[in-house]
Amino acid sequence: MTAPYEPAQSKAISQGDAVSQNDAIPRSDATPRADAVPGTAASSRVDAAPRAAATPRAEAVGAAMALGTAFFLSVNNVAQGFYYAAGGTVTALVIVRFAVYILACLALFPLIGKRRQLAIGDLKGGLGSGLVYVCGMLALLFSFQFIAISLAILALYTFPIFTALGASLLDRRPPGWAQCACLVVAFLGLALALDIGGAGFDLRGLGLASTAALCFAITFLWNERLVPERDPVVTTYHMSITGLFVTLGLVAATGAPPMVWPGDAPFPGMAAAIASYSLAFLLMYLGLARIGASPTAMIMNLEPVFTMALGFALLGERLAGHQFLGAGLVLGAVLLSQWQRRRTAAPPLASDAGDTANGTGATEPTGATNATGATGTAQASAASAGKTDPAATAARLLRRPPRAP
Repeated sequence: MTAPYEPAQSKAISQGDAVSQNDAIPRSDATPRADAVPGTAASSRVDAAPRAAATPRAEAVGAAMALGTAFFLSVNNVAQGFYYAAGGTVTALVIVRFAVYILACLALFPLIGKRRQLAIGDLKGGLGSGLVYVCGMLALLFSFQFIAISLAILALYTFPIFTALGASLLDRRPPGWAQCACLVVAFLGLALALDIGGAGFDLRGLGLASTAALCFAITFLWNERLVPERDPVVTTYHMSITGLFVTLGLVAATGAPPMVWPGDAPFPGMAAAIASYSLAFLLMYLGLARIGASPTAMIMNLEPVFTMALGFALLGERLAGHQFLGAGLVLGAVLLSQWQRRRTAAPPLASDAGDTANGTGATEPTGATNATGATGTAQASAASAGKTDPAATAARLLRRPPRAP
């Protein structure tokens, strides 16, 4: 790795839980869930409902989003190399990146029919998640001062292991042996691919990078488990606001100049880093909402592999044989974990049987009315009419997928 990497979640219902008749009726996104209403007893639960089994199409979309996250993060790593080589600073890049993402969300919300406001409880969750995320990002950046970047990235990528262990703890079940094997093989593969043989082991740097890994795992689980009704697009918007203000506060507290511009035209590299990171940041939480925290984190193990491939193809970097072997182990572990997850996944729920145009698999019974009074037939007609509308297509992809009642 030649540039800093900044990447940057349900309990099963007990047998004594009662499910109301209303909960058995499929809902549209416009219909509020009982457990999402502030002040109700159900609203205090930590996502007690299990994740709805997604259709194969929705699963494929979520996996593709996670894969896109890994790829665009690798593009961000390479672009940052050009930017830093020209004299750019971390603080300038982080501040501008958060600011541009916030402005992009503000422009995107009207196009996809979303509101940027959150309920008070969800707002606290969004800001809290953003605070944990930016703390992890800063811990990773500070770790580069004490240890080699390759070693810091390896320590960072213990976060898929932390995520899987955290999910098992929340679900009160031990992790499966196949999942554990894939995680261990992927980690060992990264150790080979990143070629950390001569890296110095400074406990301060390792501690900071491990803290970053723990923060990212907490953020993943937080967004999947603690506040499942929040929309991923709105979530990342509020996380970015938190990140911007925390970074500005850190700059003010340390007295460092927030914007130090290099003189050798850094803007192409900076623009590429901002665009690729923004896409990765959005895709990461869209994918997480569809396939869950542990599968998303597992797929993201491919980010260092993609970075190596881009460095080899675009920068002419040399790779040793053991690095190719490590990359192959990571790829094999990710593919095996996805195959195992699909093999052991429960069949889709009845409400998910129809793979509708929105790609989430949720259907509305004909004649059943939703919160706006529109019938299922009218919704089907609108969805059919929107197939050729780019804005409608984008709105469907950015739409929060339904969760099990």
